[in-house]
Amino acid sequence: MIRRPPRSTLFPYTTLFRSSLVDELTGLQNKVAFSKQVEAEIGRSKRYGFSLALSVVVLDRLDTYREQNGKDAGDEVIRTLANQMLAGFRGYDAVARLHDDKFGILFPNTQKEGALSALEKAQKRAADTVIQFNGKSLRLPTFTSSLTLYSPGDKPEVLMKRAYDALAVANKNSRNKIIVALAQT
Repeated sequence: MIRRPPRSTLFPYTTLFRSSLVDELTGLQNKVAFSKQVEAEIGRSKRYGFSLALSVVVLDRLDTYREQNGKDAGDEVIRTLANQMLAGFRGYDAVARLHDDKFGILFPNTQKEGALSALEKAQKRAADTVIQFNGKSLRLPTFTSSLTLYSPGDKPEVLMKRAYDALAVANKNSRNKIIVALAQT
């Protein structure tokens, strides 16, 4: 018979472990957890031949928004966008906060058209959202995103780099866009 320590003894460790994988502000997965999820989904794609789409989303001009409305208003925007993303995607899509104003979304078993449609709906929801903060009505800022698809042989870091590179190009040229970057064959 295996004896387990009392729950009270385990609790601090389980809380610490959970907090190491969850973004404190949004409750979403953090970058570490998302990286593990990307690896797992690539493994599934290899094993079963499923398609896999990955998107990186960045809030447009969050720094300017914070300068105008305050840091707390910016944090409320991040929380609101995170909640909207969770509500708008399928239960098995993975949404994570990768950095201050960047989010990652994994679309398992999804072709380009399906992922693109989901991102377009999320952009529309964001554009139609107004938050109440300190007695003011504030419109949610727009966001720009990249979309890429897993290609056989892609390593997780290659897939992520392709998404980040496409996002950099999109951010440089315009805002409130979705740019699709497919693997070079």
